[in-house]
Amino acid sequence: AVQAVVAPVTESVVPPISPAVQAVVAPVTDSDVSPTSPAVQGVVAPLMDSVVPLTSPAVQEPRNKRSDCCQCWYADDASAVGRLAAVHRWWLMLKEFGPSIGYFPEPSKSQLVIKHGLEDTAHEIFGSSGIRISRGHRFLGGYVGDSVGKREFLAEKVSGWMKSIDILADVATEFPQTAHSAMNRCLQAEWDYILRVCNPHESELAPIRSMLVN
Repeated sequence: AVQAVVAPVTESVVPPISPAVQAVVAPVTDSDVSPTSPAVQGVVAPLMDSVVPLTSPAVQEPRNKRSDCCQCWYADDASAVGRLAAVHRWWLMLKEFGPSIGYFPEPSKSQLVIKHGLEDTAHEIFGSSGIRISRGHRFLGGYVGDSVGKREFLAEKVSGWMKSIDILADVATEFPQTAHSAMNRCLQAEWDYILRVCNPHESELAPIRSMLVN
């Protein structure tokens, strides 16, 4: 059964995580995966500074030696999902093979998001790694982790979108086509993405609907 996920924080879509997922390893930036399963345990991932080909040892060795850890690579970011112990082994192998090709994982810029009840185990396994451990974090443009953090993340997004709508309303008085284009190509694309990766409840987006109607 999968227990942990290591994944990059970049603007790309990541498929839903298995109900058996316990942890996610991912870089600490503004982005998101959407594992909605109650069995998800955590997230941790490094920020890298170079692009690594799929044939490189940094990719192939962790892939060949993993037990129940599944990897996801996007440009210069790496990620994996599996049991906490498997993710930790993946992390150690990445640190071992990465530097030989100029690929340096940065623990201080990584985050381990864990499921409730795994705090002690996560600290025992990752405590000396320098990776931050939490219950939720932004990931690939969305949010992964506990429902409370997800609601706060969505509330922040909605607040920003409402400000953008207000600005576009003012712009539309003189440049209606420009405002219409910005709404369709920018804001609507952001809404579509968040709906896809975060699956928010209708009530969480109600302020936007009300503002557009009124």
